[in-house]
Amino acid sequence: MTAERSRGLLLLGLGVLTGLLALAAMAVVARASVPDASTMSIALPIPSTTVVDAVRAVCADGIIRGTAQYESDEILNGANESDSSPSFPRWAGAGNVFYKTRAGAIAPSHFKGTQDVGTVTVRYVVEPERAGLR
Repeated sequence: MTAERSRGLLLLGLGVLTGLLALAAMAVVARASVPDASTMSIALPIPSTTVVDAVRAVCADGIIRGTAQYESDEILNGANESDSSPSFPRWAGAGNVFYKTRAGAIAPSHFKGTQDVGTVTVRYVVEPERAGLR
């Protein structure tokens, strides 16, 4: 596989992942009473080391997609990489875990009944391929 094709597949995978994360964020708001509504997974047809590198880059970009503070915004800027978060239970599974947090975020207007400021956290878990899933 050529480097250009690999890069194209990686960018496609990241685009799909970003879109799915945005949908997952909306699902969390819509299904807040469902115990595991904040969890989603996707299998990508690329090596897990490539995915780990891509997720590291996403965590370092300072942007959380799929939510915003103001209606005119489409993203939440000012996010930082984190080693852990009290927002999620400790990960005990296989793979690599990454966090991106934005402290001091104003609750967006579609969070009805809130006028709060808090921390938005996204957790990414990259697990190696399991037998039988491909």
